Amino acid sequence: MSKLRRPQFNRQITMKTISDVHVVLQAGGEGRRIRCIDANTPKPMLSVGGIPLIERLVLQLASAGLREFTVVTGFGGGVIQGHVRSLIKSLPRGVNILFYPEPHAMGNSGALAEIADSQSTVLLVFSDLFTEIDFARLIEIHRERQDDVTLASHYEDHRLALGELTAVGDIVSKYDEKPIKRYLICSGIAVLGPNVLQAAKKLPIPFGLSDLIQFAINASYQVSHWTHGSTWIDVNTPKALQEARALADNKCA
Repeated sequence: MSKLRRPQFNRQITMKTISDVHVVLQAGGEGRRIRCIDANTPKPMLSVGGIPLIERLVLQLASAGLREFTVVTGFGGGVIQGHVRSLIKSLPRGVNILFYPEPHAMGNSGALAEIADSQSTVLLVFSDLFTEIDFARLIEIHRERQDDVTLASHYEDHRLALGELTAVGDIVSKYDEKPIKRYLICSGIAVLGPNVLQAAKKLPIPFGLSDLIQFAINASYQVSHWTHGSTWIDVNTPKALQEARALADNKCA
């Protein structure tokens, strides 16, 4: 099996940095749907193309110019912390990585209420993603639009298992056999402005990203999305892990 080479950074080259955006990597989930693969390995540590998912994301984010990181941990937090700390020597100068061990279940975004300060713009990334999204471009778009929240998005097509009826009252006007439906999906990556993050401190914990975004919408904050068009797999089932590994192997064959 082919393995991807880890990116190598030349520390003598001045890289463009994004110093005013704080990356929060959510690595605290239990990963119950995928624990049958390896009950002892935290989901962010599952290997794709020879590289743990969280390592791949840290390298991508650092190469995009991001320097301030907080990794939220829960199940298997010690393993995740140890591995991420081991990456420091391979990262550009100035990268600072902190850890926030969740003291109790806080939901997939509840830790933001504790981590974010009054000046923060946060890039929230779920660490079970296999993606090639352009993080720098996402942040650039957030700034250009002057959004309060910018969600990375993609489209997914799903075929219904049964026939769909279109009707007005009791009268059927159309019968569509197993149609394909297209949905606009949040890609588990979001840029969150300081106003929304401060408001989030009022939400009851635990809360998830969907709760935070709906709260922002209800409060009339500007919430937009950017369809990234990049490789993206949410590695939360054995099938998704298999797909990510096959795609990674094909890219480096």
